[in-house]
Amino acid sequence: MLAWLLALLATGCQAREQQRFSTVVQRVIDGDTVVLRDGRHLRLIGMDTPELPHEDQPGEPLAEAARRSLEALLREHGYRVEGEYDRQRKDPHGRTLAHLFTPNGVNLTETLLRQGLASLVVIPPNVRYVERYAAAERQARKARRGVWRLPRFQPVEVSELLPTMRGFHVVRGQVRRVARSRKSVWLNFGKRFSVRIDRRDLPWFDERTLDRLQGRRVEVRGLVWPGRETNLQMRLRHPALMTILD
Repeated sequence: MLAWLLALLATGCQAREQQRFSTVVQRVIDGDTVVLRDGRHLRLIGMDTPELPHEDQPGEPLAEAARRSLEALLREHGYRVEGEYDRQRKDPHGRTLAHLFTPNGVNLTETLLRQGLASLVVIPPNVRYVERYAAAERQARKARRGVWRLPRFQPVEVSELLPTMRGFHVVRGQVRRVARSRKSVWLNFGKRFSVRIDRRDLPWFDERTLDRLQGRRVEVRGLVWPGRETNLQMRLRHPALMTILD
């Protein structure tokens, strides 16, 4: 029995080690994407930073500040980093996905979130450090650092949503109805706005909590786009992006 337990522990440690790697960053593209010395493009898990100017698209506020902050953190350690894969190693665009740390253990995503130069992104199943990242973002929001001073990042009530709104928003309102379809659970906030939770993401939620949300005031954070039955819609993939306000 003891030999079996030791073997199991050894297997777990080995699997954990296979999740880790050491490398050198060759180039910083923006606040959340770098190029490694082997040519791979790596997207840091857990955050989204403002977009730099691209082709005919203007840059977003603090995009350059986020890029400079990441560059400075890397330069301090000769661009050497320790990487750690999560459950998925590639994103739909073929970029490598990983958590990055400086050689002395500073988590780069956590740092930019705490500085207010990024917003939290949670895409299951890559949720290893979600509690740490959520706590870092809460610190930045409370202190109104970085993006949390910008108008677009301030909470907007459902009653104030405009049909033309797109992109990242923090939305607050009362859940009027919790409904279920074959593929999703829906939080309906009235005719203006609804939140979709796909069934494949439901394991990350407590369904009993979702059922009790009717009549409660809730804040959700994420990308807003036009819906079919309501004016605007948001997809919610993890409870770290939702806060019950009352």
